[in-house]
Amino acid sequence: MPKVKHTAPVRPPKRRRTDAPFCNDAIPSEIPEDEEPTNVQKQRTAEKFLNKNKERRYEELVYWRFLPERRVELKPGECDAFLMGLWRCNWKKLAEPRLRFDDDVVREFYVNAWAERQDRHHRKSMVRGKWISYSPQAIDYYLGSPFPIQEDECHYQRLSSKKKGFSNRKVAAALCMSGKGYQIAASRKETRIRRGDMRTLSQVWLTFMLANVVPTGHVSDINVAKSNLLFSMIQDDYTVNIARIISDEIQKTVDWERVRRAERLGTLGFPSLITGLCTENGIIVDPKVKIRSSIDKKFIETTALTRMRIQYRGIYLLVLKDLHQNPPWKKLRRG
Repeated sequence: MPKVKHTAPVRPPKRRRTDAPFCNDAIPSEIPEDEEPTNVQKQRTAEKFLNKNKERRYEELVYWRFLPERRVELKPGECDAFLMGLWRCNWKKLAEPRLRFDDDVVREFYVNAWAERQDRHHRKSMVRGKWISYSPQAIDYYLGSPFPIQEDECHYQRLSSKKKGFSNRKVAAALCMSGKGYQIAASRKETRIRRGDMRTLSQVWLTFMLANVVPTGHVSDINVAKSNLLFSMIQDDYTVNIARIISDEIQKTVDWERVRRAERLGTLGFPSLITGLCTENGIIVDPKVKIRSSIDKKFIETTALTRMRIQYRGIYLLVLKDLHQNPPWKKLRRG
């Protein structure tokens, strides 16, 4: 039987790449009519962004995460100490933000934000062809003037400017439970206060502060600077210029965007407040995105009550350390 000669399969010729930049076929001679921008689209782009770089930056901010505010929905008898503090500081509008915000308007605000360096009186951004001011005066007016204009500095800013303005021992005693305080680093410096070591009232104020005053996604502990701010907000005889702090926080986000750290995604805070500022200036918005869950009685009972696990006669018990109500007992497991 004759041997069958095996031959290699015939391969088709290699196809010429058409997506290479050096290929003549990759560059079309004419742009299709459906892809060519119209005069109306060019006009809208010119009105929406200050320049082409801002337009490209807007496409990057689409992937940034929002840090919406929280609305306070507490009735009389539910954490009255917190409600009295809000009433004392005249922060009613700050505690009742808009339930929805316009994400497209908020991104446009942060993209077109412009301000003179080291000049807090010219902080503004262009949204839909109109300048929106986010200076401390504009935010203070929007919030109902919670801080007296005749005072140049609040207690928090006055003590923060001093080298030894705040006493860490006094701050820890006011915020934390008995026997708890700052975490000590290897260099023997006091660095942070853990959320679980705080009192119930301090945790409620902390939730409000990290959502409506200094938005951040890290809520398990706070550093020394934020501890001093939280301490000032809780004290009855302290004043805090909340509008100036919010304006500074917005400017931090603007500066962080200006250096163009495109390799790291950022966060956008105060979306409800920015939507409200745009609405006050006659800009038509389309609020579709909801803010975060409200601070109500259920929220406090599930997340803010300070718990301590102890052992009594071989049975582990959970004690709710709250000074405003009788501590109930809950049986967990037998030892």
